[in-house]
Amino acid sequence: MVNGHQVRSVSKSGKWQWLWSFDRNFAVVEIEKVDPDHAYWFLYEGPAAGSFSPMKQYWGTDQGGPNHQKPDYYHDQKISGNWQWAYFGDSRTERVLFVVQQPGDDMADIFSYLGNSDQGINSKDGMVVFGFGRKSPAIPLMKNVGNKFYVGFYEGQIQDEGDHLKIGQYIDGIVGIGR
Repeated sequence: MVNGHQVRSVSKSGKWQWLWSFDRNFAVVEIEKVDPDHAYWFLYEGPAAGSFSPMKQYWGTDQGGPNHQKPDYYHDQKISGNWQWAYFGDSRTERVLFVVQQPGDDMADIFSYLGNSDQGINSKDGMVVFGFGRKSPAIPLMKNVGNKFYVGFYEGQIQDEGDHLKIGQYIDGIVGIGR
């Protein structure tokens, strides 16, 4: 522990080091040291709003939203882009998970839903698969020190473009994008 709201992690090899900082509504991980022989990515792989239900879920990025496309990772469907932030929500929940990368880059990022069976997005369980610096199928691209990744929650649903703009302003207020 560095102090009351920060934790530093160092890999057993000593080649990787991260600093986690915790705020009331979000956490930030800063990449302090990397293994020069290996690239990395930053992933969110988990459910949106606590369950796997793609037909009731949505997502968005700094390039638009809410998005209701349902790419099926199990069936090799992924959406690629170059995003600075993304969010994942569920129409039954008044809270949205967001992730942010700073500084921005020009590397590929991917999004998809991954079911836990050959039924793909119609599986009983599964997760969102999202990666900054992740080229499909599973190639990490980042190698630099100093990247920061934010993970947090936004209270409310994203139902239309106006809500999308609000979450963008909220994220900007946290990370100061464009300042």
